Amino acid sequence: MLAFLTALAFLEVGAGAVVAEAWKLEHDRGVLLLSDRDELSQLLDRLRVMQGVVTAGAIATTIVWSILAIYNAMRVARRGGVRDAVVAFGAWVVCPVLVLAIATGRYEDQTTTTAVLLLMLQAGLLYLPFGATGKVSEGIGGQRMPFLRWYLVVLGAYFVQHVFTGPLDLANPKPADDLGRTAVMYFVNAVIVGVMVVMAAEASRSMQQATLLRSSQRRLLHDDAHQRMRVSVALNELPTAVPLSPMFAPPSVPAAAADASTSAESNVVPFPAPGAPQADMSNVSVPVTPGT
Repeated sequence: MLAFLTALAFLEVGAGAVVAEAWKLEHDRGVLLLSDRDELSQLLDRLRVMQGVVTAGAIATTIVWSILAIYNAMRVARRGGVRDAVVAFGAWVVCPVLVLAIATGRYEDQTTTTAVLLLMLQAGLLYLPFGATGKVSEGIGGQRMPFLRWYLVVLGAYFVQHVFTGPLDLANPKPADDLGRTAVMYFVNAVIVGVMVVMAAEASRSMQQATLLRSSQRRLLHDDAHQRMRVSVALNELPTAVPLSPMFAPPSVPAAAADASTSAESNVVPFPAPGAPQADMSNVSVPVTPGT
């Protein structure tokens, strides 16, 4: 796409040089000779054929790039972004065909008002694909203004070609033809097409960066959700505590036996500890009761 636009800018410079040469010969001699007019007219026609081919290539590559860029953006966009992408698809397919049909149509007794209305209609049709693509870019976090600037430059180049440079015919000149002005407008259009290259590169880079950023964000979110799911599944698969079988449980002591054992232990008279000193009972006198 950018290569076609760059080649178109150089062809505009070449066409401007041819018209400038015709203006110079006419200015120096006072009139442009028929031989010079035919030679310059054939050269200008060849350049215009090349311009048509290059322009068709630029339009085709722009449409293909736009469709691919919109498709990539649609894959990472939300539900509303998918709807905007479908609208942009339709605009890029339909609008260029309508603009070409209007530009090549034959209009008998066309007035100035009709020409202006047709030009405004073509300008509106040209805006639709660029505006829709800018909305798709904005929907995925990109910028919309690069596509609007690109549209304005395309509109300016189309206006200059349609109004100033396109109607010139060196083989059949008209009294209103101004070769000097037409040559200048060719050079101006070359500058406009050069600016178009910059605007197209900016818009395509903005769209690509926004798509890559949104894709990386979606990938991170997907990886985080997948990791959370794996942790949840691992926690659910951990073994739980299994109760012991009754046959392996420790025997229980009956309550009655436990109570009897406790009461028996309470009635036992404690014996002195081994090795404890015994009390000496030999000197103890026992009282004797009379009459016993």
